[in-house]
Amino acid sequence: MALLLGRRGDEISITEGVVNAAAACGQDEVLNLLSQQDLISVQDQLFCIAKFYNAAKRGDVSCIQQLLCAGTKPHTRNFRGETPLWIAAAKGYDTVVKLLIEHGANVNVVDKDGFTPLYAAAAQGHEPVVKLLLEHGANINAADDHGWTPLSSASLNGHVEVVKVLLQNAKIDPNSKDNIRRTPFFLAAWKGNWKVLELLLADTRVEPDSSDRYASTPLLTAVANGQEEVVDLLIASNCVNMDCKDSFGRTPLSWARRTGNAQIMKLLTAGSKKDAVVLGENEPIVEKEPLQNDEVRRWCDVCTVGILKGNVYHQCGVCNRGDFDICAECVEIGAHCLDGFHWWVEKKDG
Repeated sequence: MALLLGRRGDEISITEGVVNAAAACGQDEVLNLLSQQDLISVQDQLFCIAKFYNAAKRGDVSCIQQLLCAGTKPHTRNFRGETPLWIAAAKGYDTVVKLLIEHGANVNVVDKDGFTPLYAAAAQGHEPVVKLLLEHGANINAADDHGWTPLSSASLNGHVEVVKVLLQNAKIDPNSKDNIRRTPFFLAAWKGNWKVLELLLADTRVEPDSSDRYASTPLLTAVANGQEEVVDLLIASNCVNMDCKDSFGRTPLSWARRTGNAQIMKLLTAGSKKDAVVLGENEPIVEKEPLQNDEVRRWCDVCTVGILKGNVYHQCGVCNRGDFDICAECVEIGAHCLDGFHWWVEKKDG
């Protein structure tokens, strides 16, 4: 900032909005610089707000207590829509969260992506913060812009203790569906979080065989992504349809052949009640190494399989706020985004 002002200061207009944004992002050094150069009058309250945000990021209870006693309000948002409470919840600072709640902070504030403090805490696995927020009226079913709830996020990320806490709440919808109609159970199966699935299976309210917009099920996504422990668990539960197929005719058996997972193939053939006629049933099983995280840049939002670096894919710039990718195979067999009339852009990650 100092370099920019030194070189092009005459061309830069420092407005009140710029100063407010700097304060809400904890940029106290920027405020000091602007004040020293007499570019704009920086009120003491803005310095306090900047200190407030920095204290929330650090979990500095003493500093926050001093600022609150001095009259600093806990409701200011930064450019992402986050408040100090939101930041403290995401960081797992339960003492800070409790203090801010006692001073009237909104537990259901929403950032620009639709994330609440409860969602942020659940996504990071901060069980004490999750409990605290629920005790003070946090909306347990509030969904983000993708339709994910705190339970969706905790299930996706494998946070077992958080899932336990959420399921104990009488208000929870354990079968909430996101924009692609995927439940928390589906998301846990996709990511291989079998311990979360055990918890969900033990809850009689949970629907373990619910299908998404493309008729895919938790079993299908688990097979497609090589989640052997999940496949074994689902088959043993006797709660899923072994002969299901998605909207494009792909079955668990065809996915196992396509991905070359011999172990999953054995599990499926041992557990299946019949030999279904399926897409790719005559393809030979070719053993393949499982995908490594550094090989995958993104996942297909239709089939949920990882898209490798360098592979072509198509992206819808509208669905899921422009975060909707379709792999080349799904495009080839006729898949579409959430609205069949949207234009797609062909892309390729380097």
